[in-house]
Amino acid sequence: MVRSQTDEKFKTFAKNCVRDVKILEKGCGNPKVFDSVVMSSSPWFDVYGNDFGWGKPIAARAGPGNSMRGKLVLFQGVEEGSIDVHATLCSHLLVKLLADVEFLENVTIT
Repeated sequence: MVRSQTDEKFKTFAKNCVRDVKILEKGCGNPKVFDSVVMSSSPWFDVYGNDFGWGKPIAARAGPGNSMRGKLVLFQGVEEGSIDVHATLCSHLLVKLLADVEFLENVTIT
């Protein structure tokens, strides 16, 4: 399974996850149902310190299997003192967040 992964397959998968909003909208029905924010992380998993022979990781993502509405997964960032955030939000909330000037002044979107 791991050997079958290629750089091209991974890039295609990553691009599709970003482009396919339907994955992120799973569970975005009634806003009163599951109206919560869940945060998860593990300081024991050094996502940028692992080397599987493919070079240093450039990003960490939780993946669609670990995504549910309102979930934030935090990773230690690639740069010292930074934090990577994987946020699963409904599209209507994401639109509001991306229109928030104060929020955008304090984040880097990659």
